[in-house]
Amino acid sequence: MSKLTIHIALVASFLCILVVPSFAAVQPDAARMIPVLDGGRIKPLDTYAREQVRNIYGKSSIGGQDPLQSIFQWISDPDASAKAELILIDYLPLREKLGLNPGKKRFSLETLRDNAAFGALIEEVRHMPDNEQKKIHKEAGATYHRAMTLSQVLNQDLPLVPPADPHQPWGSPARHDHGVANDEQIHRAMGYWVDMGKAFAMNDQNGFNTAASQFASTTKTMAGSTMVTDTHLKVESWYHVNHPARWAWVLYLLSFLLFVSFSVANKPNLRWIAVTVWLTGFAAHLAALLLRAYISGRAPWSNMYESMQMLAFGIMFFAVFFEFFSKAKVFLPASAVLGVIALVVNDASPFDPFVTPLAPVLKSYWLTFHVMVMMLGYSACALAMGIGHFVLGYEIYKPKDPAQLANLDKALYRTVQIAMLFLVTGIILGAMWANESWGRYWGWDPKETWALITWFFYLAVAHGRFSGWWKRTGTAVLSIVGFPVVLMTYYGVNFFLTGLHSYAGGGSPEPMPPLAWVYLVFETIFLIGYWMMRKKRLSAVA
Repeated sequence: MSKLTIHIALVASFLCILVVPSFAAVQPDAARMIPVLDGGRIKPLDTYAREQVRNIYGKSSIGGQDPLQSIFQWISDPDASAKAELILIDYLPLREKLGLNPGKKRFSLETLRDNAAFGALIEEVRHMPDNEQKKIHKEAGATYHRAMTLSQVLNQDLPLVPPADPHQPWGSPARHDHGVANDEQIHRAMGYWVDMGKAFAMNDQNGFNTAASQFASTTKTMAGSTMVTDTHLKVESWYHVNHPARWAWVLYLLSFLLFVSFSVANKPNLRWIAVTVWLTGFAAHLAALLLRAYISGRAPWSNMYESMQMLAFGIMFFAVFFEFFSKAKVFLPASAVLGVIALVVNDASPFDPFVTPLAPVLKSYWLTFHVMVMMLGYSACALAMGIGHFVLGYEIYKPKDPAQLANLDKALYRTVQIAMLFLVTGIILGAMWANESWGRYWGWDPKETWALITWFFYLAVAHGRFSGWWKRTGTAVLSIVGFPVVLMTYYGVNFFLTGLHSYAGGGSPEPMPPLAWVYLVFETIFLIGYWMMRKKRLSAVA
């Protein structure tokens, strides 16, 4: 090895030492099950830590460090943590307006405290109606919320101390009201909390474990009948640590690669291996939904993150059903691709992955039925889109396999029919819910209007296929072209338009996400490529 190579290696090692964060020796496992009352429900401290780190830093962890360990490090050295660049400011115009380094995305709490432009902008936001706020005002408000959250953690203003009155919010080690419980319980709990902090700072693992267990036991006793079970806390912590939905998409991806490999190698007798992996992913996917339902105590499809998981699950559900009744045998590989895309995009999106209480308007049994049926309708549309790609691909690369093309054509048509049936049923159920909530069945709200447009589109596809207006190719192309309409109904209306179902709050609409542009460009290139290759093949035949 040359001297230059050795020098480079030594410099690289030194830089790694500077860049990689120094993790504390104390592992906070004993503190994970400490109950916290936050966001309207009791949750483990482990979940609370994950939420705060994601909210402040914008990622699930900081350099791969355990989020709970990050929280205790912040608490143990608040002055250094206030100077650390932890607060995410992802919006470039906001960084420019505040005179911050436009090449950086994270800044310290101290920097924001001393920034006069930030203080002035927050004052402006406070006195501005929601419907007049532009994106820069919303981003400033979100940044202020991140800064306040970090400040609360550094001040140990954590909702850990149960009150005597179960209807009151929980107190914190920083500012507890002596009326929340008797003095003996308060002093005992605070003593354990202080011991935890000292043990953590001194890297005393045994001392930390003992104090954490005593603190958890004391606060659970103080919570009394309002306390959720230990099993509930353990299940929620396990859910966030192990990410069953993430395991699901990994297994779906592996199954797709196996499907392709066995097909290319012409070994259909090994297809059962790919099917087994697919079914294992499906089981993990189902477990993710069931665990989330157990944790939340409700149907697990009340927000965008949950509904994306349900959308992917619906695709898999229909794929299993059609796999048994169709001779096409492409439903599992097609659904695997779609499931991977949906779950990966969901993980990469800014949607909140944590369990949150229902908004008052959603506290209805209609949530279980209407949303589930609509999501299954969207899932069927997505599966039809996926099968449409297979139809066009077979027409180009395997045009001399009429039996398989006929099977694919039939499968696609049946999938479109299923989509149409679930969409219209969901619209009817939604109208009944609207009458119960708002006193009218239909009000031409943007969500209602686009749901109707989507149903009419797939009705036209199915009717045109039945009437002979178009055949196999036309149905496949329309199933691909129609899915952006579904995306507009499912996602776009919530953020781009103002209505009863919207999240834009009456302000400026959100810009179209980059992934949506990527999808539209991909589909455009795919359809143009298909048309050119089909034209070339027909010319060669002529």
